[in-house]
Amino acid sequence: MALTLVLPIVPQGLLRQVEERAAELVEQAEGTIDEVTVNDYGAFMKWGSIAQESGGKLHLNLGRLIGKDTRDPRDPDYPHISYRPQLLQADAWGGTHLDRLLQTQPIAGLELDPTHALLDLSSLPAGIEPALYGPLCYQSTGQICEFASIGLLEEEKFRPNAPCKRQCLRNAIRYTGASGVEYCKLGRTMWFDPDWRTQVVGVPSLRRVNAPLLEVLG
Repeated sequence: MALTLVLPIVPQGLLRQVEERAAELVEQAEGTIDEVTVNDYGAFMKWGSIAQESGGKLHLNLGRLIGKDTRDPRDPDYPHISYRPQLLQADAWGGTHLDRLLQTQPIAGLELDPTHALLDLSSLPAGIEPALYGPLCYQSTGQICEFASIGLLEEEKFRPNAPCKRQCLRNAIRYTGASGVEYCKLGRTMWFDPDWRTQVVGVPSLRRVNAPLLEVLG
């Protein structure tokens, strides 16, 4: 079974520790971990070079957090338009941001969220495999985790990027705002359940990534 190692956006204080651990995992699981998905540009440059040096044994994917697409289900019309992800939108010179990234680093895959009912990927370069997450859609991540404050003294609570005991594995928040959209919060991250089934056009094939967050929430 082949595995994909997905790297998060890492606080500066943990950057070296996470990089070393990720490199260790890839080395130990050589031949099993055949893809690394990055979610920030620093990791993109580092792992792009590693992927090049691997001679095709290790593939590089752009994670869904690389693209800065608007994720807002509260507008009754915006999510239901035909949308081309930001990385694939042409600039004034006719190229895309993804085209520029391809000039310096190898990219094998592009991961996306179900931000709209219709995603147009017709400008995706050949040879890059798209992947769509679901069923929940990522919205945003903050710096403060309420769950990490469980069990701490009052003066130690609600600190940005504070270490934790993974309290979010046992706790979650679900609430409905004025718009009627239900939000879920796990750790520092907000999710919502789209009221649409995203259709993807413009590509011959699509990888679907099922994230069982609803099962975790119960």
